[in-house]
Amino acid sequence: MFFFFFLMIRRPPRSTLSSSSAASDVYKRQVLAEVGTIQLEFMALSRHTGDPKYKHKALKIFDYLAQTQPSNGLYPIFIESASGNFQGDQISVGAMGDSFYEYMLKVWLYGGRQKDEYFRMYSAAMAGVIKELLATTTPSGLLYVAERTAGTLVPKMDHLTCFVAGLLALGAEFVPPDVSQLHMAKADGIARTCREMSQRQPTKVAPEFISVVPGSDFVTGGKNSLQRPETLEAMFVLYRQTGDNKYREWGWEIFSGIEKSCKTDVGYSGLLDVEQVAAPMDDLQQSFLLAETFKYAYLLFSAGDVIPLDEFVFNTEAHPFKLVMN
Repeated sequence: MFFFFFLMIRRPPRSTLSSSSAASDVYKRQVLAEVGTIQLEFMALSRHTGDPKYKHKALKIFDYLAQTQPSNGLYPIFIESASGNFQGDQISVGAMGDSFYEYMLKVWLYGGRQKDEYFRMYSAAMAGVIKELLATTTPSGLLYVAERTAGTLVPKMDHLTCFVAGLLALGAEFVPPDVSQLHMAKADGIARTCREMSQRQPTKVAPEFISVVPGSDFVTGGKNSLQRPETLEAMFVLYRQTGDNKYREWGWEIFSGIEKSCKTDVGYSGLLDVEQVAAPMDDLQQSFLLAETFKYAYLLFSAGDVIPLDEFVFNTEAHPFKLVMN
């Protein structure tokens, strides 16, 4: 039944289906990250089954999005189900947009670097992020990735967005030297901010998002924490790409905060308020804590030949896919 998602050609797949009919929409719009974060998995399915239909269907979505990329490289996060047109003007590389931008580069890598249009899509998107979404706080000059609505920057940053630091570092070796240097500098700046998101809390655990306040750098936005993996993911990639030990040091601080504030007798819990020293817990251990957060922490301190980045690409849930170069 899942294959019905890909029966369309010029429109995005339906992210939700009615139980009465596989062709029925429950919602009239789709989320960018939902339709743009299935390609690696279906490419792998075709590779392991020998049946190309899976990747062909999934890549039709990517081809459509590559053809309709806005001139600034950045996509609205909603797409009309009926027409395939973008809906609204809300831009985010955090919630509802994040993993689509991640897959621009990773689909190109997993596809043997064959589809130049995917890499061009990635390059244009990162240029758009740097030009239109990056901003700095005062007084510390912390670099953060904002959102945009109605052409105006929204001064907030999701913890989800911290993956951008790792993405820029992963792609830096494939862009021209001057762009590579820029991407690595921005990656380092974003990673530094993501480290501050946790280290400025009494619990040493980052909130779901921060709100930027002139003169005060930032304040805690969503005060809860789900023990998300994006900052440790970024530290892992940055350390592997640079060998700079500070990323291990920052990663250890973040891991230690989780150990200090989230560990219980039977596992690890999310926090309801990271600003409280003895933070109340939500009594939930998310599946991605083990699948992603602790996996990236482990890999950060592993030798470079443990899942090397020139031989594997990680999907958005931290599963390593073996690269096969054509």
